[in-house]
Amino acid sequence: MKRFPKTLFLMPMLACLFVGSLGCQPAANQPIVVKLIEPDKTTKTIDPLLTVSGQATLEVTPNVLDVMMSLSMERSRPRLAVAAMRRKQASLVKALDKAGIPSNSVRVSYLSLHPVYAPHPASHVVVAYTASMDITVSLDKFELVGEVMESGAAAGVKNVRTSFRNTELPKLKERVRAMALEAGTKKAEQLVAGVGAKLGDVKSVSENQAGAGWRFNNNISNALEVNSAPLMTLTPTLQPLTLTVTIGYEILQSEKS
Repeated sequence: MKRFPKTLFLMPMLACLFVGSLGCQPAANQPIVVKLIEPDKTTKTIDPLLTVSGQATLEVTPNVLDVMMSLSMERSRPRLAVAAMRRKQASLVKALDKAGIPSNSVRVSYLSLHPVYAPHPASHVVVAYTASMDITVSLDKFELVGEVMESGAAAGVKNVRTSFRNTELPKLKERVRAMALEAGTKKAEQLVAGVGAKLGDVKSVSENQAGAGWRFNNNISNALEVNSAPLMTLTPTLQPLTLTVTIGYEILQSEKS
């Protein structure tokens, strides 16, 4: 079989490519058409914006003191532990009532029961059962805290915790937000008036919260001071409730007279 050189096959292909490329070139006397695209007249120009921040702070004063007392009783059997806990609970509630604490100020949590295990190496053996519950006394008269403490001590309470709070905190949050918005609006009005412009529509609003009152419901921190003498001073600390709002305004040019 006679073989032909590969160049014989490549030459026709190169010739076709060369002719095709010439066909793509415009003729020398052919005019070049340039189409001008007019800008879209419906496109609106972006008006300048003014961003301002307004901040407000309220010092929140507590109006309720919660005294939380933990009760626990350990017995060999679950039934005995629950019965002993109920007797201690009734004794504490009776002492609080005798001290003049309103019954609607006393809240009793659910009773819990846990097994008590023997020490190692017999840690899998149950030797007793512990029944426990929390009783919370909410006081709007702070001077009664001493009576509550005495009643708890008489009933065998060994763990006491306190927490101050404000029941009007949701309304105070609305108030501080209104104060921050007013501060931001006045600042924006003053700025645009100084440059001979005026405020347009509001384009954006955001807020930044600060202070424990925004995150921990109605709770307010308190300070506890214990001296060497049997004297305990419990004083609430004011909790700052701070809010910063950021407002974006459209700036409009003032009409020329």
